[in-house]
Amino acid sequence: IRTAVSRSEPLRTFSSTAHLPLTVLTEDQEVLRDNARRFAKETIGPLVRKMDEEEKMDPALIKAVFEQGYFAIELPEQYGGVGGSFTDACLVIEELARVDPAVAVVVDIHNTLINRMFMVYGTEAQKAEYLPRLATDTLGSF
Repeated sequence: IRTAVSRSEPLRTFSSTAHLPLTVLTEDQEVLRDNARRFAKETIGPLVRKMDEEEKMDPALIKAVFEQGYFAIELPEQYGGVGGSFTDACLVIEELARVDPAVAVVVDIHNTLINRMFMVYGTEAQKAEYLPRLATDTLGSF
């Protein structure tokens, strides 16, 4: 999992091999959750009313979500992803949804449908071409 010490700092990578019950978070997952909560409150929160009124997602916010690694949580590091788990994605999505469900849905769809579709059904050539882009600057949707 990659996590950041501060909102402006990109995520750093580390891994955990322990398998705990879903009700018990690892220290890394607690840090991930807390950073997502802080990001949602400080970065998304001030934009919610404006985005709702304009019925449009702020492009700078999308860029910030990419910078945090939240669009690449489960993608392997070889493709520019975080290398996290489904649980890690759920923790981030849950924290984003506390502040703005619309942003959370975009992150959810990108992680659990778009990225997952390429990981499961994509050829190695498709993965090499599309996953690095989906991890860094290209937003996917259905």
